[in-house]
Amino acid sequence: MLVPISWLKEFVSFNLSAEEVAEKFTSIGFEVENIIYQNKLHNNVVVGEVVEFSKHPNADKLTVCKINIGNKIIQVITNVKILGGEIVAVALDGAVLSQNFKIKAGDLRGVLSEGMLCGLKEISLSTDDVDNQLADDIIRFKSKELIGDNVFDALGYNDTILDISITANRGDCNSVYRLAHELAVVLRKPVKEIDLTFNTKRSGLLLDVENSNKEICPRYMANIVENVKIKKSSKKIIRRLRAVGISPINNIVDLTNYILFELGQPMHAFDYDNIQEHKIVVRNAQNKEKVVLLNNIEYELSDSDIVISDANRPIALAGIMGGTNSCINESTERFVFESANFPRDLIRKTSKRLNVRSDSSARFEKSLDYSLQEIALK
Repeated sequence: MLVPISWLKEFVSFNLSAEEVAEKFTSIGFEVENIIYQNKLHNNVVVGEVVEFSKHPNADKLTVCKINIGNKIIQVITNVKILGGEIVAVALDGAVLSQNFKIKAGDLRGVLSEGMLCGLKEISLSTDDVDNQLADDIIRFKSKELIGDNVFDALGYNDTILDISITANRGDCNSVYRLAHELAVVLRKPVKEIDLTFNTKRSGLLLDVENSNKEICPRYMANIVENVKIKKSSKKIIRRLRAVGISPINNIVDLTNYILFELGQPMHAFDYDNIQEHKIVVRNAQNKEKVVLLNNIEYELSDSDIVISDANRPIALAGIMGGTNSCINESTERFVFESANFPRDLIRKTSKRLNVRSDSSARFEKSLDYSLQEIALK
């Protein structure tokens, strides 16, 4: 499991190096397989200022730039339109960018170039990851105080991430929150608990939930939320999800993924208006019943599988993945949060038989605390 140190610090206060934190976890039975430094994903990419520029003598579409990178001035040739004074991201000699693209100083049309101006894709980021940057442009900054800084530090991608192996007998620790508790014990520190207070009022919307078999679903909870605007998540949530290997989608889907990693409770969000007759049924699938999941693959089910159905058709494969017919989209204004518990052996068998796994199924396969469903929903 990937665990950002900044996330751990939201629950327990400490001032230790990543190596020291890793040693603490190892001492209590959690092997740290790797330590990932975000600002070292692409070395030798820094912030610089264009202090002088001129037309390339041998190429009409190229510009020769003098760039201050803090400790010296280097020369870079670019095909980007330059006005002077730009504060930009510069890949220096020796940098290795995305797709293993290597930067090497050398002559370009007879003129020395000691680096390359970078856009987001060259450092494996996108416009979803950062604000005020354009997809088809070089990275641009506003503050001269950033000159010479590592570009990931300047963009706020400077977390340190522990890759922690969670053994089968410690499925209860498959979350940042539970791991923070374990760390707090060894550090003899208090834990800051999650604030579950919120303000709400009863909606006029109704949802009929039918759990047909408690053996296949010991607990199922759902809440309706309305007056929603689907948009991009905050930078904090996007950065946290990127750090644990999840691509951001929108604010509602991202919240379910955020809670999955923070608490260890899988959740799902359905578009309320795409739930036929506004009824949810937890049941066994019918033999050869079909559902198209969010990976856009159609699966043929058996009666050993568990589905979340509306009045007429499956809308999710329980514990594994939602369906395309009820997913959150740009026009969603009302949705249903689902928080449930399913038997680990049934989820594991379905996942293996259909060859479809997810972060949700990985949690269910190690079993969940029955208290988590209500906590996550709140």
